Amino acid sequence: MRSHYTTAGLERGDKYDFWHEVVCKKFVTADSIKTCPGGFDAELICNQFGRTQVSRLEAPSHTWKRERKHIRADDEDVYLLGVLRNGNGALTQNGRTATQSKGSIALYDTALPFTYNLSATIDIISMPRSMLDSRAPNARKLLAESLECDPSLNMMLCRMIDSLLEIDVETKEFSIVRERLANSLLDIVLAILDINDASLSTVTSPSLEKMLAYIRANLGDPDLCPSDIANFGSVSSRTMNRIFGKMGTTPMRWVMQERVRLGERYLRERYATSVTEAAFLVGFNDISHFSRSFKQLLGYSPEQILKKH
Repeated sequence: MRSHYTTAGLERGDKYDFWHEVVCKKFVTADSIKTCPGGFDAELICNQFGRTQVSRLEAPSHTWKRERKHIRADDEDVYLLGVLRNGNGALTQNGRTATQSKGSIALYDTALPFTYNLSATIDIISMPRSMLDSRAPNARKLLAESLECDPSLNMMLCRMIDSLLEIDVETKEFSIVRERLANSLLDIVLAILDINDASLSTVTSPSLEKMLAYIRANLGDPDLCPSDIANFGSVSSRTMNRIFGKMGTTPMRWVMQERVRLGERYLRERYATSVTEAAFLVGFNDISHFSRSFKQLLGYSPEQILKKH
């Protein structure tokens, strides 16, 4: 089904309220925060193809924010691929930020909190998690990355999106046509993900594997430091930072995230019976730092796990 929403024709004071209602309830549950002065002239076009949706969003500067409260409130379980056609954007999710300009592509996940700062025309492809995970099992590694894409492949993707936003085959007899079109679009998306997955794989050098193994073996050591990690990987600190940078992170940010995930596991499995115990077991000296990092990464507090269990 093709849907078209626009603030054109509305009173100036009603435009943003209408936009917030459309984007945050009819597209994907989130908060939309206006960050531009003056009026708000915006447009959203959506077209459904089986379980895949293609949309074009055009709006002045605003922030699109999905938090844990939104995730709990709906059953959205999809990946979103943003293709910036004009303007600028910055997508933050899972501890990484992808800064976008014209033509750039970024993947994000409705099952995790995200913030998207946009002043742009952006095309968004919504794909069910099960469908994408079954064919691109490493997709999650590419969240909030500025995805590399051959210009010809990028043009192919954009042209297909243009066509899919215009096509109108609504009758039941055309349902198989819509499914075939969705599969064709998915094949292009998978090609882009494959290129970036291969690029990520080249980063997985013996040095990286050694460094990751060393980190995991020493998460409980509060004195774990970047120089120790680099030495174990037999690389310089500069090379180490470049390797982790290709994964969209830094060595100590990766350490912090692994510590938080291990702490969560200890609490869920009752290996740790208090937040303080979990924090010390995974190398945190400051309990409040552990709790803040935990909530920032996972969207809920460690105390909530203890209450649940």
